[in-house]
Amino acid sequence: DAGTKLALFKGTPPDTFTGFKTLAFRVDADGFVQFRDNVEALDLSDHSGVKLTQANAVHNHSLGWSIYFRDPWGYPYEITTYEYNEVKLKLNF
Repeated sequence: DAGTKLALFKGTPPDTFTGFKTLAFRVDADGFVQFRDNVEALDLSDHSGVKLTQANAVHNHSLGWSIYFRDPWGYPYEITTYEYNEVKLKLNF
């Protein structure tokens, strides 16, 4: 199978993030809205350390939507969808 794979390893995170930018996960509109609806319960922060809320989490890229956050070790992640119109309707944007 030539598909994309993701491997996770148990261990101590490095002190630097050399070469690591952002790990993005593409989801459908329902998955995006569900993640956004639960963002406060997940206790996530953005790249500046600001706690994410339903009001500040979503970024509009005109063709898609993203939520950027960091894990407890500071690694950056993104949840994104290109189901633009569906999310716009579901979130009343």
